Amino acid sequence: MRNVTSLLLACGLLVLSSNAFGATYQVGPGKAYSNLGEVASKLAPGDIVEVEGNQTYPGGVIFKKHGTAAQKITIRGLRVNGKRPVLSGGTNTIEAAGNHYIFEGLDLTGGSSRCFFHHADDIVLRDSVVHHCPKQGILGADQGSGSLLLEYTEVHHCGDGTKSHQIYMSTNENDYPGSVFRMQYCYLHDGNGGHGVKSRAERNEIYYNWLEGAVIHELRAHRAGSCGRCVERQGPRRLRRRRQRAAQEEYRIRRPVRRRRDRRYEWALSLREQHRDHAGRWERGVPALRRDRERRGP
Repeated sequence: MRNVTSLLLACGLLVLSSNAFGATYQVGPGKAYSNLGEVASKLAPGDIVEVEGNQTYPGGVIFKKHGTAAQKITIRGLRVNGKRPVLSGGTNTIEAAGNHYIFEGLDLTGGSSRCFFHHADDIVLRDSVVHHCPKQGILGADQGSGSLLLEYTEVHHCGDGTKSHQIYMSTNENDYPGSVFRMQYCYLHDGNGGHGVKSRAERNEIYYNWLEGAVIHELRAHRAGSCGRCVERQGPRRLRRRRQRAAQEEYRIRRPVRRRRDRRYEWALSLREQHRDHAGRWERGVPALRRDRERRGP
């Protein structure tokens, strides 16, 4: 009797465990699904989608289903011969419209507008490459956007003109009060337009990044937040223009601080000074970041 009870208990735990982790979908040649679009509408909390690497898949995929805080939906690229799966094309190569997602191990490129567009909450994008997007590489919408964590990601050759940036982030304080844009261990370079990072998120947490090669500024943030050990490196084409605008730039930032203690301007000022303080001291640590990027592949 005791053995039967133990067996029933084990079966019950197995069922609960299976429900907790959700289903696993496999995408790739010879798999049950040939592209992400076939899977997106089937997802439920806790599900995992494994996308085979060294293959190119059509972009324009919208993820509308919601996960939960405890059971996020994971879209995971599996490297083959060291290469991530490539998602290419679509107006937005990936659009995160549902909450509680993790996107990792992906190569996003070639969207006719943006490569990664999010208007959801609790979104993670990690261990990915975002590149050659005609407008924003990564965009957080004004409406419907909450917290986003961006880490171990490379962004390059995105942006256009003065209004489309490599990364342009915003959050909606009414829909998701207290939202945070956190960016860490990322590498931005060779922007085609705008700023490297421009953020109007409610709170910004920017740590341990290498930012260079922006057309305007490497980093532009308009609200409160914190920054530590970020390295900005200006390209030669911008140095003369930066010197000419230096006095005006300092006046534009410092003047509102004297008039009123607005957290936005105080933070913008401390951000500039912090970059100057840390850039030289952290210079020795940056090659390790690049070696890690090379080790992990393109």
